[in-house]
Amino acid sequence: TTNRVQDVQAVLISAQRLGSRHPRAGQLLTKELEEFRTNALADSVSKHQCRLILQRIKYASGHPDS
Repeated sequence: TTNRVQDVQAVLISAQRLGSRHPRAGQLLTKELEEFRTNALADSVSKHQCRLILQRIKYASGHPDS
């Protein structure tokens, strides 16, 4: 279980970096992150982190120069 949590955290951080830097990746990742966030198997910490990452990706897509 510990490895799974660490794996999820690593994937979420990678998704944030990729989605914030590449608009098309951000679009694709947004859909996947929304699905993950609503999944019953996701723990509350990961859901919260996922919500924050979605906000950052949406901000980055609306402000490409920053």
